Amino acid sequence: MRTSKDSGNPLFQEAWPEITSSFMRVIKAHGILKKQSKGTVFFDVGDASYSFAYIKKGCLDIVDRVNNKTIVSVKEGQFIGEIGMLMGQKPFLAGITGEETELYVIPNLELGELLASEPEFGETVVSAFTARRRLLMEWSEGGIVLIGEAANKSVNTLLEFLERSHIPFRRIDWSDNEVSELRAICNLPNSQVAAVLGKSEVLCEPTAYDIAKALGLDLSVDASKVFDVLIVGAGPAGLAASIYAASEGLSVLTIEDTAIGGQAGTSSRIENFFGFPKGISGGDLAYSGEIQALKFGARLTVPHRVEKISQKDGNYILDFQNGGCASGRSVVLANGIRYRRFPI
Repeated sequence: MRTSKDSGNPLFQEAWPEITSSFMRVIKAHGILKKQSKGTVFFDVGDASYSFAYIKKGCLDIVDRVNNKTIVSVKEGQFIGEIGMLMGQKPFLAGITGEETELYVIPNLELGELLASEPEFGETVVSAFTARRRLLMEWSEGGIVLIGEAANKSVNTLLEFLERSHIPFRRIDWSDNEVSELRAICNLPNSQVAAVLGKSEVLCEPTAYDIAKALGLDLSVDASKVFDVLIVGAGPAGLAASIYAASEGLSVLTIEDTAIGGQAGTSSRIENFFGFPKGISGGDLAYSGEIQALKFGARLTVPHRVEKISQKDGNYILDFQNGGCASGRSVVLANGIRYRRFPI
């Protein structure tokens, strides 16, 4: 567990903030008090979703199911969750009560409304969620175990997707000792690349879309739902449109075919963007924009490539390359450019 090792880390302190009286007012007004006995699985890897909860008494252990290692224990006086809760991602870690525990539980739908209507509560939760995901990235805990050699092109493509999507992972070679440990709990294929998620889910020669689907990143869209705004592209322009539309109460779906941030997300330094006179990395700019859009209730789905746009019954229909479609009353095209390469 990390409490002693990382307690001096400013990011750790942001991840586990001091709880104010106004924060508790929101918790007590909207939370449903539940009691859980020791060893109860509050949420598990791959669950469709899980609820926000404040620990009134006891503790909840956050566990990596690959090796059953406790990453951190959420003690009484703190709340559970990380940014994947707002992104619609399936949890890649499990939450298990370490002792008899009492929790104030707030369903996801109501949590989204509270983040928008209670500014101080929303700021505390979103800042903590964001810091926790950054810590998981630093620790290389949970998420995905990617097995493959560093020189493999497919491995590098997946690493870029995972890093740009802020998905915690660790990469190991087929010759590493951990592979033998994994073979004892799951059926690893004879392939160049494999990914292990949770207890025993194995992806053989996965693509970025395969991983996104397994984690819930692709956010399978209900074709019958009509969004107010569909935004194609999640670079700075698409993210800005997502923020502005969602902050006005419109339902927003933003579709990106590579990774949040677009080409700007690959830039090591951006110095000509409004509001950042000292400059900012493209990855940090994209991540901040993504979090801001999620805070206002926008939905982002990646990687999905829009192949066709049409109209039906007064609405616009976007067809995806991987199947499925989305319907909306308006469309913003912020799809940027794609360089053509010489055939040499």
